[in-house]
Amino acid sequence: MKFLKIKYTLNFLTSYRIVGISLGCLVSIILIFITSNIYLFEDFELKTLDLRFRLRGSALPNPDKNAVFEDIIIVDINDYSLEKLGRFQQWPRSYHAKIIDYLKKGNPKVIGFDIFFIEEDQDLKEDLRISKATLKAGNVVHSMILSKKEEKLKGTTEEIYKEDHKEELIKKHNCNNTLKNYQNNHLIKLIESNASSLPIPTLLKNSAGIGYVSITPDNDGIIRNLPLIMKYKSNIYPSFALEIARIFLKAKKEEIRLIPEEKCLKIKDIKIPISDEGKMLINYIGPPYSYRYIPYEVILREDIPVEFFRDKIILVGASAPGLYDLSSTPFSPVYPGIEVHANIIYNILNKKPLVPLSQKATLGIVIFLGALTGFFSSYLRLVNSIFMVLIIVLSYLITSIYFFEVKNVWLATIQPIMNILFCYLVVWIYRYSSVEEQIFSDQLTKVYNRRYLDIKLEKEINSANWLHLPLSLLIIDADHFKRINDIYGHLTGDKVLEEIASILKLNIRSKDTVARYGGEEFVIIFPKCNTDQAYVIAERIRKSIAERQFYDISENQIKVTISGGIATYPINALNKKSLVSEADQALYQAKDSGRNMIMIAGRLW
Repeated sequence: MKFLKIKYTLNFLTSYRIVGISLGCLVSIILIFITSNIYLFEDFELKTLDLRFRLRGSALPNPDKNAVFEDIIIVDINDYSLEKLGRFQQWPRSYHAKIIDYLKKGNPKVIGFDIFFIEEDQDLKEDLRISKATLKAGNVVHSMILSKKEEKLKGTTEEIYKEDHKEELIKKHNCNNTLKNYQNNHLIKLIESNASSLPIPTLLKNSAGIGYVSITPDNDGIIRNLPLIMKYKSNIYPSFALEIARIFLKAKKEEIRLIPEEKCLKIKDIKIPISDEGKMLINYIGPPYSYRYIPYEVILREDIPVEFFRDKIILVGASAPGLYDLSSTPFSPVYPGIEVHANIIYNILNKKPLVPLSQKATLGIVIFLGALTGFFSSYLRLVNSIFMVLIIVLSYLITSIYFFEVKNVWLATIQPIMNILFCYLVVWIYRYSSVEEQIFSDQLTKVYNRRYLDIKLEKEINSANWLHLPLSLLIIDADHFKRINDIYGHLTGDKVLEEIASILKLNIRSKDTVARYGGEEFVIIFPKCNTDQAYVIAERIRKSIAERQFYDISENQIKVTISGGIATYPINALNKKSLVSEADQALYQAKDSGRNMIMIAGRLW
């Protein structure tokens, strides 16, 4: 009973299904290791992400496709406003002050300016007006730029002094509470900037918050993520969108916390997944103009009731092409930069950031799909296995779309689908080679059979003819083998044949082929080998067998010898049939001459 259990276990472990699952897992691990280190696959994966955004379209809760998200309002410096108010560079800053004052009457939660006020105006009264309006509103966020470019300060001593003053003022806008968890951690390495473009000192002093609007696209120029915090001169600063979200939530700067072990940034009770560099993957809620856009000039004329702005987030930015604040996104190559920040704010406040699946989870999925593919591919017929693989691929694609659109989770598609196809291919190659081995292998001696010999010999003769090289053929036969079967039994005879085949394989070259010709006869093909070279190998085989101690099943010693005949192409024959015939005649000559010897076709000795 115990023996049967062991036999059943071995048969199960060596079955096609277990081999298929094992191959699937192995291919999965190798493939994910290779593709994870090739940027080309990462680029393809990013393209599939872009495609999913476009297929999904608008993710707004309102089923009306033409609905516009109203919680974030964009005061837009568009072509219409430029046409009415003239060149943007000539606008007095009192315009912006008036905008702030009017918006404040509606009690919005926060006002954000994606406009740079880096240099002081020639008319200092203009700077004073916007600074006073900012201070009076108490909830205005202005923007700055942080970059990796090294920039040297230029100008007079007075200008350098002003820059130093700015650096002192900007320190009050940091969120250095995150440094506590950032220092000495090995999981997150924030982007460090070397240069800055800061607002004028009065705005730095009077703003409720300052955030950087620096956006760095991926290698293909498309913006898919943005760092929520960056390090600048030993301080950590929030992005424009994060600072607006903080003020909207009425959170203190100390409530922005970095949690490296969870790879997330926490503000109050909201956890935002980030990458190793502190970047958040942007979940675009729709194509351009998914938010409410109101022309700047319309607000300046006070044509919109102030009640419209109550409890809203107001972003002031530009969509006019001439102001160069357009970005390339998955939805459009001309996406307003201010709307990129609007999407990030929406993601944070509505807890709907796009979460990429972790590497460990992706590896688990890939291995599972590989094992599943290997399981079905290992025993189903060709057509059925193809159908099943298509079902697996489609099921995974549907699952990835569901998680993307409903759960806001980004499941990789390139690696898993490639893995399914590769696993299917590898399993079928294994099945083909396994079947080929069964078709062309002699089950007793584990060398090639007569069927394979006929195919191989034909190929080798054609090759020898093409290359003008010799080809030798050796046929051997166990002497008095019938006597061994009669005296010791067929089990002993089978054992002797197995050992002879083993000796043959040990004594031939790697390019030679040994096959069982029938009964106790074996044939060896020697490519690129003349008669004398073949004779040396044949003699070595004959002596090895003659000196070998063979035993029957009762451990009684048996003496075994062989006889053999050699024929060489093109000396003795010009085709397969004649070559075998010549070698066979030389074999019979060896038997007639006393056995235990090798004879060469066409020679008398």
